[in-house]
Amino acid sequence: MNDSSNYLDFNNVSKLEEAVTVYMKSQINSYLYKISKEFNSDIDGFGKYAVRHFATWETWENYNWLNNFNTSFFDVDVQTNVKSGYILMET
Repeated sequence: MNDSSNYLDFNNVSKLEEAVTVYMKSQINSYLYKISKEFNSDIDGFGKYAVRHFATWETWENYNWLNNFNTSFFDVDVQTNVKSGYILMET
């Protein structure tokens, strides 16, 4: 960064916000892939939300969530809000 950079310019803050959104979405997707495919473990407890989509407890148990978690798909939506470009300034 140089002294002529305008950290408070709306376009620069918007670009930063977009970059943060893309980065965070990538990291979250990577994490979810790792826990579901590589670890095959619902360490975040998504099952407590999935159970609501089953009509009865018996259908939930028959589904066998822990054995089927590795086939899950995730739709991640990330929204960031950068308040200021001061984060880029050197101290």
